[in-house]
Amino acid sequence: MFKKFIYILIVLSFFSNSVFGQGVIIDHTCTDLGKVPDAWLNAVKSNIKLHYARRSHGGQLIVGIERMADLSLPEYDPRLKFTRTEKKLPQASNLCIMDGQLHELYVISDLYWRKGGDKYTRATLDAYPAINVSMFTWCTELGHYSEPYLRNAYLHTIEQLEKDYPQVTFIYCTGNAQRTGEEGYVRYLRNEQIRKFCRENNKVLYDFGDLDAWYNGEHETYLYNGVQVPSEHPHYHGSETMHTTFESCVVKGKALWWMLARIAGWTPSECDYNSDGTADRDDLIGKQRDVLQNYDTWIQDCWRPSLGCGDFNRDGSINHDDIESKRKALAAELIVWMTDCDYNKKTIIKR
Repeated sequence: MFKKFIYILIVLSFFSNSVFGQGVIIDHTCTDLGKVPDAWLNAVKSNIKLHYARRSHGGQLIVGIERMADLSLPEYDPRLKFTRTEKKLPQASNLCIMDGQLHELYVISDLYWRKGGDKYTRATLDAYPAINVSMFTWCTELGHYSEPYLRNAYLHTIEQLEKDYPQVTFIYCTGNAQRTGEEGYVRYLRNEQIRKFCRENNKVLYDFGDLDAWYNGEHETYLYNGVQVPSEHPHYHGSETMHTTFESCVVKGKALWWMLARIAGWTPSECDYNSDGTADRDDLIGKQRDVLQNYDTWIQDCWRPSLGCGDFNRDGSINHDDIESKRKALAAELIVWMTDCDYNKKTIIKR
């Protein structure tokens, strides 16, 4: 039965657009740039033309990449060169970033997507057809939006932009995690709505809220009406710049470079399961094979009343509950790997 389930999971990945959620999700696990090969960072610098629309919180990303490009600072990384120009697209051999719209640097939602504000985004993209990535970041708006409003106003508008400008990758974002109380809870709900939408519809998501909430393996939350709500980690509490610390900005900047490398075509090495230089169906089949082998080995060598290792759920007994727990754990492992590596027919990325 377990083998049949795994087989069905693999078949679905070949013939459906979504397997337990998809999309490229850029979160706190996407900040170690030592894992990104130089060749893909060079590909970002050569090929990506980024249109960036933001307010002060979105300025954290700019501060972060500026600090990593500053030779005098400890965060300096010589690989991360970029050229940023306000209200126009620069021409340079580095990563090119247009900061703002044509006539406005400080871009509120009304100037990018809300209440017909997409006309300003369209004007920018029409003026600079070389732009191939466009990104809007939030301030604190999400703490005041309802589920229908976010769906009908924000998500649908960005989807229409995607249809009208298929050469542009539009980046979805979650909101920052600084506010607490009821406003923070509403923001959490809207962030979860955006995450779910991006996974189900194979979008690229820059998870700003998740980056806020994690530090050194610790996830900061607060309790609101029985719900653990993620919030900005105390380590990032500060006012050095853009409502936070320089360190938080650098984290955001690293995640930006990681995301752009993914868009440029980089696949994290763990997705190339058979190490042949390509992330494809052969890797998926190999991963499936090893998951099933893991299960078979455990059944044969471990699941016996005389062996303690058969007590998988650690309830003090060795019985069929352990088999069910083992199956669920291995299936969950495979699903997470498939999701993280974008294994469906639309998102197989070759190196």
